[in-house]
Amino acid sequence: RAEKEQRMRSQMQALSENSPDLIMRVNSEGRFFYINPIIKDLTGRKQDYFLSKTLFDVKLPPEVLNIWQSVFRRVIQSKSKIELEMDFSSAAGERIMQLNAIPEFNDNREVESVLFVAHDITEGKQIEREIRSNNLKITESINYAKRIQSAILPSYEQIRKALPDSFLFYKPKDVVSGDFPWFIEKDGAIYVAAVDCTGHGVPGALISLIGYFILNDILNTQGLSDVGQILDSLHSGVTKTLRQDDN
Repeated sequence: RAEKEQRMRSQMQALSENSPDLIMRVNSEGRFFYINPIIKDLTGRKQDYFLSKTLFDVKLPPEVLNIWQSVFRRVIQSKSKIELEMDFSSAAGERIMQLNAIPEFNDNREVESVLFVAHDITEGKQIEREIRSNNLKITESINYAKRIQSAILPSYEQIRKALPDSFLFYKPKDVVSGDFPWFIEKDGAIYVAAVDCTGHGVPGALISLIGYFILNDILNTQGLSDVGQILDSLHSGVTKTLRQDDN
C-alpha cells in the first residue's frame, strides 16, 4: 500500500510539475513544502525562494498575499474547500485566477495541509466582459428604440378621449413590438386598426413604423376613406417601400 501511494504521489508530482496551473501546498502553519515551476513565470521567483518561507514571509504584491492568507485561514477554520476569483499581479502583467483551496486531513481528521490550485482565466474573463459590454450596448439601443416607438404610436389617452368606453391591450413579445395600434380622426369619422406585422422584436418594430406612417399618409394625403381602398393602398405602399417587386 505504501509503495502504491508513493507511485501515485510521484505521478501527481510529475503532472503538477508540467501543469500550466499554479499548484502549491502549505502545512497547517502556512509554510510552503511544495510549489510547481509555473510560480517563476507568475512572480519572477524560483521555487526555492518559497520553500523556505511561509505565506506570511514571502514578498509578493499585497493584494495577492492578503487573499492567500485570508483563504488559508478560512480553510483551516472551516475545514472545507474554498473557491474564488482573484486578480493576480504577475510578472507577465495583470491576470485573473480561479483559486481553489482544498484542506488535506491526517488520520485524526485534522487539517495538516492546504492544497492551492490557481487556474488562469484571464482570456475567458476578457471575452465574458466583452460579451457583457456588447449586450449592454444592444439593450440600451433597444430600450431607446422602445422610447421612439412609444412616442410615435397613439396614446391610450388620445383613444379614450374619442372613445371613452374603449381600452387598449398592448403587450410586446420583446421590448419593441411588431404589432401596433393605429388611430386617427378625420372628417367626423374615426379610423382604428390593430396591425400585426411580419416578425417581432427590432425587425417587426421597423415594419410597424413603415405601416404606421403609410396609414397616416393614406388618410392625410391621399384622402381615401373607404376601408377596402385604405387596405389596398397600404398593401401597395408596403410592397413599394420594401421593394418587394424587385426582390
